[in-house]
Amino acid sequence: MEEPAQTYTYDSEGNLRATTSTGNSDETFQYDGADLTKQVAGGYGTYEYEYHNHNMTKATNDNVSVTASYDESGNSTGTKLRKKDNTGVYLQTSATYTPQPGPHRQCHRRQRRSVQLHLRQPGPQHQHLQQGHRQRI
Repeated sequence: MEEPAQTYTYDSEGNLRATTSTGNSDETFQYDGADLTKQVAGGYGTYEYEYHNHNMTKATNDNVSVTASYDESGNSTGTKLRKKDNTGVYLQTSATYTPQPGPHRQCHRRQRRSVQLHLRQPGPQHQHLQQGHRQRI
């Protein structure tokens, strides 16, 4: 019986460049400074990442993408998971923040968060599911 083993390869900046696992596919990683821009994950496909001010704004894998938005303080305000060609069903989240009172005003507290699932159907109408409630639009 062979014990699984994993090896890691790092560049001179300390970034993970590759992993090798016995019995699994190898993975490779590419960076732009501190930002991971591409990951080839063997049998799981290729992941590509885009950033703005070191905040990940888009990640894609084959036919799926997730986009993220942020407020001026860098807090995540929303995400959208959908097909890469922007068609079909998608999942969307949102959040708002308010400053905490007191000496640490830069700290924020998440005030409201919602999750929405949009089911696109042929034609101008589609269904909209939000927090377990269904309504026709």
